[in-house]
Amino acid sequence: MPAAPKPVPNRFQPMGKEPALPQEAAGSPGKVVIWVVIVIVLAVAAYLALRNVLKGPDTGSVTPTVAPTVEVSLEDKLYAKEVLDDELAEGKKEDSAFVLTDQTVGKASEAEYAILGLMVQRYTSFTRVQFTVANIGDTGEVFPLTTSVYDSGNKLLTLTMNSISNDDSGLGYYDNINLDTSVLSTLTHDGDTSNKVEKYVLKMKDNLGYVLQVLTTTTGENLVILDVKEQVEVIDTTPTATQPLTSIVVPTTPSASQQTTDLETQFSKGAQEINTGTTGNNTQVARYNYADGVQLFTWNLYLNVGKDKYPNVKGRIEDNKLIIEVSNYSKTSSPVSTINFSSVKDISKVDVSVTDHVAKYEFYLSKPMEYRMLFVEADNILRFEVKH
Repeated sequence: MPAAPKPVPNRFQPMGKEPALPQEAAGSPGKVVIWVVIVIVLAVAAYLALRNVLKGPDTGSVTPTVAPTVEVSLEDKLYAKEVLDDELAEGKKEDSAFVLTDQTVGKASEAEYAILGLMVQRYTSFTRVQFTVANIGDTGEVFPLTTSVYDSGNKLLTLTMNSISNDDSGLGYYDNINLDTSVLSTLTHDGDTSNKVEKYVLKMKDNLGYVLQVLTTTTGENLVILDVKEQVEVIDTTPTATQPLTSIVVPTTPSASQQTTDLETQFSKGAQEINTGTTGNNTQVARYNYADGVQLFTWNLYLNVGKDKYPNVKGRIEDNKLIIEVSNYSKTSSPVSTINFSSVKDISKVDVSVTDHVAKYEFYLSKPMEYRMLFVEADNILRFEVKH
């Protein structure tokens, strides 16, 4: 019997069905898991690399805590309280330049100016108030027209600068800073001014003289400077109670008053005299100042004459008043009449008068005190010293 014929395979599959793959082509479940793990690892590595790029290298530092903002006062910004030596002050004037009269610097012009800054600096013998200024145009004077005027009744020293179109001093209108030096109380920016005029007012305790000047510094800054004389503590070099008194020169001729042809007397409460032998009336006082220290009050008269024409001087104490008479006075010399002291120990005021070429200085004391008189030849100064 012949064999049955082999069935013919169906070459067509129903629609929507894929032919079954051989088992080798489909792969095992273990290989699928491996590929999934590889993909995950690569993704994590890529993420970490991208994060490091965006974050930057890890230095191991801790993010610092932001400190709270500390507000700096106007006084701290504008007032340097550290007392510097006079030699460090650029452009410092001689003592004779410090006067009590009105002063002017700069010139009037069509130029306009800016105030770029303000600084107050203490020095040993004076306080400096300086303004940095700039001509903001191409023509005109370097410095603005500036004046300083002293009101003795109210003890106000006013500095006025003209043609100011921009003021960046740092001290606003009506603002003030406390100075509290031996002669200065406050510095105020006056707001009651006309257009392009700026005024700054110093409230003073006493006025020993001031000088207004302009200066171009070595660094090229243009400054308007107001230097105000301060009281200087005088060191008492006289013998103390523990030192032998035999070093004091005693007049060889006994007298009711301590008279000498030398240029100084010794401390005492008695009458004193310096007889220079001068006969003419040529003495003038160019200026004066005074200083109050722990042990001494010092009064300086700056004379217009040299040693060969120093005036004759007499001193005495009557009750609680020290009276010193300076002869050989010129008629053209006109001293101030009265000076009241607000910050001097043991002395309330001094009255000054001139009669018949004799200037009389009357110091009102809280009690009789030792004093002396001397000439300082290096500066042609007649000095009175009173022990506290």
